[in-house]
Amino acid sequence: MFQNHVVLRQYVHYLKIQRVSCIRNLASRVKPPRNIILCGAPGSGKTTVAKMLGQKLGWKTLDVDDDFLEPFWGMPVAEKVKQLEPEGFQAILSAESDAFCQLDLPEDTGYVVSLSGSIPMCPNARSHMCKLGETIYIDVPPQDIIRRLGVMKVDRIFKHKPGASIQEVLNYRGQFYEQAHDYRAILPEAADKSTALDHVYECVKRMTQSEAFVSTRSNDFSAGDRLTFLDVILQSVAPDGGLYCPDYDIQPFSVDQLKRWEDLAWTDLILRVQERLIHPRSIKPQTLRQIIDVAYSSFADPRNPIDIFSLSDDTHISELFHGPTASFKDFPLQQLPHFYQLATDSNTNTQLNKLLVLVATSGDTGGATLDAFKRLQDRDQTSMRTVVLYPFGNVSKIQQQQMMSYHDPPSRHVCGVLGDFDDCQRFVKQAFRDQAAGENNLHSEFQLCAANSVNWGRIVGQIGMHFGTYFQLRKKKMISTGEQVDFSIPTGNFGNIYSAYLAKCMGLPINRLIMASNENNVLTNFVEDGILDVRRKLIPTSSPAIDILQPSNLERFLFNVSRNSRTTKILYDQLANSGGNASFRTTS
Repeated sequence: MFQNHVVLRQYVHYLKIQRVSCIRNLASRVKPPRNIILCGAPGSGKTTVAKMLGQKLGWKTLDVDDDFLEPFWGMPVAEKVKQLEPEGFQAILSAESDAFCQLDLPEDTGYVVSLSGSIPMCPNARSHMCKLGETIYIDVPPQDIIRRLGVMKVDRIFKHKPGASIQEVLNYRGQFYEQAHDYRAILPEAADKSTALDHVYECVKRMTQSEAFVSTRSNDFSAGDRLTFLDVILQSVAPDGGLYCPDYDIQPFSVDQLKRWEDLAWTDLILRVQERLIHPRSIKPQTLRQIIDVAYSSFADPRNPIDIFSLSDDTHISELFHGPTASFKDFPLQQLPHFYQLATDSNTNTQLNKLLVLVATSGDTGGATLDAFKRLQDRDQTSMRTVVLYPFGNVSKIQQQQMMSYHDPPSRHVCGVLGDFDDCQRFVKQAFRDQAAGENNLHSEFQLCAANSVNWGRIVGQIGMHFGTYFQLRKKKMISTGEQVDFSIPTGNFGNIYSAYLAKCMGLPINRLIMASNENNVLTNFVEDGILDVRRKLIPTSSPAIDILQPSNLERFLFNVSRNSRTTKILYDQLANSGGNASFRTTS
């Protein structure tokens, strides 16, 4: 539930942080790509930006039209297009693609290459782009391009069909730029060339940035130990018992960039958010789009999986129950099996290709996980097994029946535990510690993985959900883009409110994050006085999903705000060494 203004106890100072980098910047640098390719629509400023970027980097520049195609054909590009025009649109594309595929650049010199607007439209040309270097898509608002082309009196763009308007041409070509890029430079409306360079250069910096993750309890990793997104998806929990967090900066979006998203379809919105969270060297944007499309096809309305119910003019409820199991966990979990599949397919260690996914649930995670893995139809289900542990007698009857409906050994097991959720979660974490120590009897056959929010993939999926909620408010004209909104979030394991905190760090206009709890108010007490005290008995309530005393993702939050893994380790060692019956205090 959100409120534009709510009178509640002031939240701890941590969550007041406005649009700061929530991730430490210790990542090592990597070698830049051989060449940088700029693609985009005609009039997007590729040639101008390429020259400015080349000067900034000390690299040579190459305009494909002027510096390659014209010498290759022995005539201006416009003349060649006119010559081929009677043969049709595809003939022009083929001639341009065939010529471009002959382009070879010296390996001892870096080039910034600006493409024509039509080259990415041919599959062979896109393949050659990958061989030459990494591609940045200069994503410019269509109205800016139409205005520029009008001022320049440009009408030499060859069209996919006779009589097509410039808007139709841009819409048609956009699908091919989506298929061609590694990085996206999102330009705000009316951006000048200096602003365009700044956004493109942010992509260049990301090219040279190591995609590294570290444990919340240790950042002592050598360069060879640096873990990628797919690595942490598979490992789930760090060997030292900590949780994985990115060890690099995530560039926040500006309000001017967010304004361009007001009319985006759901899958396009989520793609843009997750492109910034997942490095293209782990998952290319085109593969990520396929995952997103498949994941949300299981929702009642894949184009609008979130709806808003208004209680008053300034108080609204986000309906996150339109997924296949009627849980907000469907949002991240419908993607997670596909991340696992990519991770195992790209892993040369065949031992890691048989996965045992362990899940501790207080009710809703279990059903959402089982449904998501059941839907992964295109691989051998026996190589990816799921075991769900739930507190027997402490979930609702419908949740238990829902989970049991998926029980199908050996692929899917559902097990009731005589205890509470914290007992289930403790068992899962111990299993990972045993595996790290080589003491797990299953280790020789299965790689243990987690589907709880201790897995970073779950957090990534939930960040987009908060962006989606904000833009649903905007589409219904309840807010204007840039207007700050309070998010009130029921909180048990701290995963959902933590993902909202990261969304805030990424530039989503969130004013306050308000943590809603029940009688098991260990987090409420922590927010009020800085003490995490778990020396209490769990109280079964009518909201079992947040009947939790040891919130896992609080550890990530403490790590982010302290920027000190040693502090995090000391605090959690206090809890572990006393069997969880301890307290610790944080200070400002």
